[in-house]
Amino acid sequence: MKTTWKLSLRLLKTDIKRTIMTIIAMAIAATLAVAVLVGLRSGQRTMFDIQTKDSGGYVMQFNNVPVSGQKEILNNSAFKLTAISQTKGTFEVDDSNYYVNIDFKTMPRKSLYDLAKPILTSGRLPNAKNEVLVPDGYDDIVDGKVTFTIAGKKQTFNVVGRMMNFTGSLVNTGSILGYSDDFSGPINIAVIPKRYTNFYAEMDKIAAKAKVKKKDLQFLNSALQTMGQSRGIGAAAVTTTVVLVILAIIGVVALILIYTSINLSVMAQRKRYGLLRSIGTTPRQIRQIVYQQALILVVPSMVLGYGFGVVGMSGVIKLINQILAKGDAGLVIKTVIDWPPLLVALFFMVLMAIIASFRPARRAAKVTPINAIKQLDPSPKLTKRHLKNTWLIRHVKQPTARLAMRNYRRSAQKRTMMATLIFTLMLFVGLTAFVSSFIQEINYRESADIVFWDRDKKTDEAELQSVFREADKLKNYQSGSFMHAIAEYPKTYTKSGEAVDEKRDGDIYVLGINQQDFQNDFNGKPTLISIQMTYDLGGGRSEVISDFPVQDNFVLKLADWSQNGANKTKYSYTLTSRVVVDTYNVATKMISNFNLDNTLVVSQQQFKEIAAKVGKGSDDVGIAAAAKLANSKNHQRVNDALRAQFPNAYTTDNIAEQNKQRSLMLGVRILIYGFIALLSLVSLATIVSHIFSTLLTSKRSLAMFQSVGMTAKQVTGMLGIQNAILLITGGVIGTGLGVGVSYGLFKMMNDYYLNHYLFPTTQIIVVGLMLLVVWAVFQIFIYRTVKAQDINELIRAE
Repeated sequence: MKTTWKLSLRLLKTDIKRTIMTIIAMAIAATLAVAVLVGLRSGQRTMFDIQTKDSGGYVMQFNNVPVSGQKEILNNSAFKLTAISQTKGTFEVDDSNYYVNIDFKTMPRKSLYDLAKPILTSGRLPNAKNEVLVPDGYDDIVDGKVTFTIAGKKQTFNVVGRMMNFTGSLVNTGSILGYSDDFSGPINIAVIPKRYTNFYAEMDKIAAKAKVKKKDLQFLNSALQTMGQSRGIGAAAVTTTVVLVILAIIGVVALILIYTSINLSVMAQRKRYGLLRSIGTTPRQIRQIVYQQALILVVPSMVLGYGFGVVGMSGVIKLINQILAKGDAGLVIKTVIDWPPLLVALFFMVLMAIIASFRPARRAAKVTPINAIKQLDPSPKLTKRHLKNTWLIRHVKQPTARLAMRNYRRSAQKRTMMATLIFTLMLFVGLTAFVSSFIQEINYRESADIVFWDRDKKTDEAELQSVFREADKLKNYQSGSFMHAIAEYPKTYTKSGEAVDEKRDGDIYVLGINQQDFQNDFNGKPTLISIQMTYDLGGGRSEVISDFPVQDNFVLKLADWSQNGANKTKYSYTLTSRVVVDTYNVATKMISNFNLDNTLVVSQQQFKEIAAKVGKGSDDVGIAAAAKLANSKNHQRVNDALRAQFPNAYTTDNIAEQNKQRSLMLGVRILIYGFIALLSLVSLATIVSHIFSTLLTSKRSLAMFQSVGMTAKQVTGMLGIQNAILLITGGVIGTGLGVGVSYGLFKMMNDYYLNHYLFPTTQIIVVGLMLLVVWAVFQIFIYRTVKAQDINELIRAE
């Protein structure tokens, strides 16, 4: 072992208490880094699992793979799992004046289990070649059978189950799936890779070898972006930037904490450094010794950091999962402990140790043998400005206060403590205030608990209501009829401050509710609920545009849906309605916003008049209903009963969604507030350590004050005033900057996500109380230290 390394170890062993304190300081920083990185990795994998849930974990599919290239993919060692399917053909469904193309695909049992099981909503998977799954909402079923023609051949299958539409699955939306174990010709192969590094480029290479065209490659891009993969460097850059920003925030706190600890060790060992200089050790070798000591201490600190960081984050994730389980969130955060975050944490700590040692190493190298033997510090560099008394100092008459203010003004160490304090408070106030403003926007609207709508004209309202009431004693129930129609949209509207003139015919839903509800909820006036769209204008600006102008007397023209796509629409019904926007206030009107589209709400009587004029060609006529449950815990039972009785209908369980939102927001609060609190506590610990170290290194100078007649109480009062100036100044500046940061973040999100800024009054009070407690602890410690020290021994050592 090199001599300097042996010497570094020996120096660490000579002052074991201080070495342990340095290890603890570095272990705190390591714990913070490991916990945050493990948390980020766990969140990344959890989000990835959510995004691939509907696809069974499969992230991409090679479509139309020729026979010659199938073994290249199926036997490729790059893939953990593969699933195959084959498109047997495409047929057209006559859906009232426009056609929908639907694929018919077959799969073996394993592939059906992997790809279709995650999106199965009712029934079971096909076991025989005459059984199929159909998508939700597919209506062309007669006596449980579906018939279609492909390539001139008519085929009939038994429907044994239904699948979700609009999913993140690799199964195309709207496909019909059947069972088969006989495949010839081109097939589709879905894959789960073993690794995601350089994923797109690797898949392109495999596709080229298998003779699969690029247009036939199907990716779950959102899931892959979560793993930092995209064509180009976009997703990888975003992922790297997020990690670097978080590490930078941790780094500032960790750097100050580690620097303070290492600097104290160097100051305590300066006599030894001077003796080493006296026997020929060069300044360069002294610097090496300081760096090597820091790197040696990284090893035990990382062992502790790995242990506490992993265990701590695992405990936090377990707590969040318990909260999510109680809230029926249907989400489990996965604890992921693998090598990338642990390796990054190690590199991070090595870098922090080297940077934190830079200044102490230079200081140690400058120690001369004479100064070391005398245990003298270099005189602080004071300018005339520091020596000059301020107006306030000149006008303070109390001697102790005046002396305290002079010492504070001339202190060379106050800058580090002030910067740390300001950063800590800015971080705490700014981020917690912004998070509070963001979370308070999640208002859970008092809408219906369960919303139902069904396009089937045969659905009986009495039967529907009985299903609701058998599952729960309803607090409130409302139903109505709806139909699809064409409306004349305003031809001129404003976008980006300019008038836009274009043809604006489009679809609209007409909803008829009973007269009493119509009178109570809408004052007996036809009401058009217009949806709003938010357009991103760039530069942090956005614009909210309503399809219809908000006004009390809007002339609305309606036409038969059969004219959809016609060159010229013939309107057959005109009425005057008020226009409101789709807001939470409107959404409280039970079923008025049942399908989140532009909806005209009228009475049942007027609905019949409209239907007689414009309902002839509508493909979308049915019944809508909404209920407020007497016992909200029955929401799942009600939803299941509706789905079982009306398998083709659409239901929305608002209670389940709200439970998920609340649980998720609580989990987010725990993570965010925990991270902010941990950073703040570490920073505060650094400030405390810094002030305590300053006190310990100033014991002889304090003894000099006592030797000229100052009592322990007066010395404590003097230091108390110095610390009070530091804490009050840092508190005011840090809090002010924190308010500015929170408001700046709010303005960046304003009009897009946030509407109301919540001033951080609570945070400011917490900061004030926290600083008061810190100051009080300082005073107690200072008084005991000063009172217990031996003045004669300290002065004699001088």
